[in-house]
Amino acid sequence: MTSRTILTDLLIRALPTPSQVSTQYPDAKCQGFGIRVSSKGVKTFYYRYELNGSAFRMTIGRYPDVKLADARLKADQARILVKAGIDPNPTPDPQPTEDASTPAAAPPTAVANNRPEGVEPVLFTTALKTYLEVHCPGHARQSTINEYRFVLTKHYDRPWANRTVCSIKKSEVIAVIDRAKANGQYSAARHAQKYVKTFFKWCRASDYILVSPSEDLPSPPKAKKRTRLLTKHEIRRVWEAAKAEGYPFGPITQLAILTAQRRSEVVGMRWDELDFAEAIWTIPGSRTKNGEPNIVPISTLALMILSEIKRMTALSRDQAAGTLETSLRDLYPYYCPAPSPYVFPSKTNPRRPFAGINRAKRRINSSAQIDHWVIHDLRRTTTTQLGSLDVPKDIQKRIINHSQSGDVTAIYDLYRYTEQRQKALQSWADKLLTIIEHQTEEEDETLLLPFDTP
Repeated sequence: MTSRTILTDLLIRALPTPSQVSTQYPDAKCQGFGIRVSSKGVKTFYYRYELNGSAFRMTIGRYPDVKLADARLKADQARILVKAGIDPNPTPDPQPTEDASTPAAAPPTAVANNRPEGVEPVLFTTALKTYLEVHCPGHARQSTINEYRFVLTKHYDRPWANRTVCSIKKSEVIAVIDRAKANGQYSAARHAQKYVKTFFKWCRASDYILVSPSEDLPSPPKAKKRTRLLTKHEIRRVWEAAKAEGYPFGPITQLAILTAQRRSEVVGMRWDELDFAEAIWTIPGSRTKNGEPNIVPISTLALMILSEIKRMTALSRDQAAGTLETSLRDLYPYYCPAPSPYVFPSKTNPRRPFAGINRAKRRINSSAQIDHWVIHDLRRTTTTQLGSLDVPKDIQKRIINHSQSGDVTAIYDLYRYTEQRQKALQSWADKLLTIIEHQTEEEDETLLLPFDTP
């Protein structure tokens, strides 16, 4: 055995053939991983590990049939299993000598736990990470990948964190989906089933499993199109509740009302997307549903809200540096002293956006005493209000970043209509102020009752 060194393709190709016994070359990058070279020049990846006081060696595959990156990944997966007390190669097949001719491999057959014969088990968390970081980038937009990550992690990561994908049964998939339904989260259950079905289909294609545990599940029912609109009275109540809620979810709700943008786009707002001098918010295509960038003019009311957050962020950094005597917690119970690219960062991890949406939404529901509405209804409500202000349909579509489907001129008309959008959103902000401050004469008194229809 030679000293440890970081294995590379260039180094492996240059390894000499030993005259008699095989020589092993351990990898300095991955503990236990290495490659051995036989007296006939056969190069084979291996992984050494200890379990229950005994030493084992697992054969990964021959080079160059198995790529170095794939072999190192399998060794890392095996290391995680060993750490969890699971033998990554519990029933090894008799291996032919490296110098002997190897017959063609037979088709994989079923073994325990839905695992193809001769394939090492893979942890769910490892498979999910590979799926999201290796497979998805070439097959989906970043916004879609973010949605996959959010749904799959939220519903499946905790119950299956220490499970191998080949050990997960159909009944366990159904249990997760039924749990979401039992909590009244029918839309979440539908997405959880749809995304995990796609994930297990990829697992099967990747030879992690033989049969997908979600293969025969009935297709989830199609979502009913929501038509919920908030009345002027409800808009006022939600705005006041958001003001009482404070940073961060209060401004998130207010900006959703003012801009008509999607919840994920508002929550994930970054400072480098904002141009305060021009009063413009540019959402990159990587964060939009249709993959197209969206230029959102900022009304004076929205600019006031964002400017206050910017001021609060500066105070937060001053306090972190020890230059501010007044406790910022007394002014803003929720704040993030660490620098963050996000306007609404996570309290625990400034490198991620705010994530406590559901709890904050329930608090606003309780304060506003309005039920049966979701954040996306604000987008529909604002768009409808724009229509009431005689904003043309094509300008409405551009504001909410809907594709101009069926309009052949959209291919040639690349004008941004920024000025028209700015006037439309400013008109809405002005009307919103009158809604917040005064009850209009035409407002139906019956709308003062709590909304109680589905």
